[in-house]
Amino acid sequence: MSIGGLRAENVLGADWESGAIATVCLINGARWAIVRGISDIPRREGAKDADRQVDDYRRHTPAIMGKLMGAA
Repeated sequence: MSIGGLRAENVLGADWESGAIATVCLINGARWAIVRGISDIPRREGAKDADRQVDDYRRHTPAIMGKLMGAA
């Protein structure tokens, strides 16, 4: 689904990775918890916005991880 389609459905966030992690953990009988921090938000479709998201990720992730890990 496109960003516009997600917004039309009032979706505030989407997580593609956690479902795969949860499935692998379930198959292997491993206990798991996923803690997420939002580092980048898509604004529109296209390569220019994807590049901006990568920059946002690089800029915001150290502070987010510091807070999640109790280092900040």
